[in-house]
Amino acid sequence: MISVQNARDIIESNTNPLPTIELPLSGSLFSILSHDMISPIASPPFAQSAMDGYAFEYSDLKIDIPIPISGVVAAGSMDAHHLQKGTAMRIFTGAPMPMGADTVIVQEMCTMEGDHVIFKDREIKQYVNVRPRASQVDKGDMVAAKGTKITPALIGYMASLGIDKLKVFSKPKIGIIVTGDELVQAGSMLKHGQVYESNMAMLSALCSELRLYVSYMCHTPDHLQTIYTSVKEALQTCDILLMTGGVSVGDYDYVAKALEMNDVNTLFHKVAQKPGKPLYMGKYNQKIIFGLPGNPGSVLTCFYEYAVPCIRALSGYKNAFPKKNMVKILNDYSKKQGLTHYIKAYNTLDGAHIVEGQESYKLNGFAQGNSLVEIGANITQISAGDYVPLLMYDNILSI
Repeated sequence: MISVQNARDIIESNTNPLPTIELPLSGSLFSILSHDMISPIASPPFAQSAMDGYAFEYSDLKIDIPIPISGVVAAGSMDAHHLQKGTAMRIFTGAPMPMGADTVIVQEMCTMEGDHVIFKDREIKQYVNVRPRASQVDKGDMVAAKGTKITPALIGYMASLGIDKLKVFSKPKIGIIVTGDELVQAGSMLKHGQVYESNMAMLSALCSELRLYVSYMCHTPDHLQTIYTSVKEALQTCDILLMTGGVSVGDYDYVAKALEMNDVNTLFHKVAQKPGKPLYMGKYNQKIIFGLPGNPGSVLTCFYEYAVPCIRALSGYKNAFPKKNMVKILNDYSKKQGLTHYIKAYNTLDGAHIVEGQESYKLNGFAQGNSLVEIGANITQISAGDYVPLLMYDNILSI
């Protein structure tokens, strides 16, 4: 049995970003850039007006004296406009500044007198209301560095620079194998000794939340040859294989043996934690296999604490295990020394409240909470008001 930190170190040393692919900008949301993105143009590409008003040369400024209007420049105008000395030009937001003009006075600070305009703003300064060329970014400048996550704002920024394709890291394809003779699908009539299967529904929903493609999914009985065959099929299509149940050392726990038969190299088996102590991790070529316990509370804990960091690493995130926030706990909690505990909690602005339903077979604690509190292996007591590391499991790939 290894420590939680040892397990984290093994994950980090055995996961590298997947190959680069090219995606259209519109389909790249939440992917990770696999290279530095350089601006192909200056933005703005020309000096432009920031307001509707009148463009003029500041040295010609006259307050309360009519100035002739020598033309109009609209947004989208492709003509080269030249300002005549001693005149102003009507201009609109986003329109290119005419040659010779360096300042724009807003229309609210002007009055019209025939084909002349009268400036009323006595506080106006030179260059005001003008967006200089390249004031956002110049051609050849960095737009976003390798390892940056593509957000809606970044998509908008890149679109404004004329970028329509991006090179990003591939996202891992997920395989899911749920084992257990006792499991039946929701909607069926339960017989004595049976329970409804929830791990497949939960893991596939998590993959949907994370925008990950599930390439293989099945439920197998506790039968060695069947599990072996399912693993062999899954490894042909997925980058991460998630298996639930059958990972302990009971008479019907065949997962570790089936993985060995498929030439999977065991990286660790059993972690000093609660829940989820029987956790298994293996590797087949560059594919990662997690053997998760069967209890759904343990499955979800191990998914958040171990599978998600693996997904992050394969997807190109800079940090597989981002630093957890230190949050004030609102309950007392005691435990024995030796195991790291993961406690379901509901985190608010006031602190984190430990919820009911901490047992590994229960999911109501997860449903009522929004976070996991980590209590280190050597800690035996925490008191209300203490600060503890906490992982919010909403938007778990946003950090």
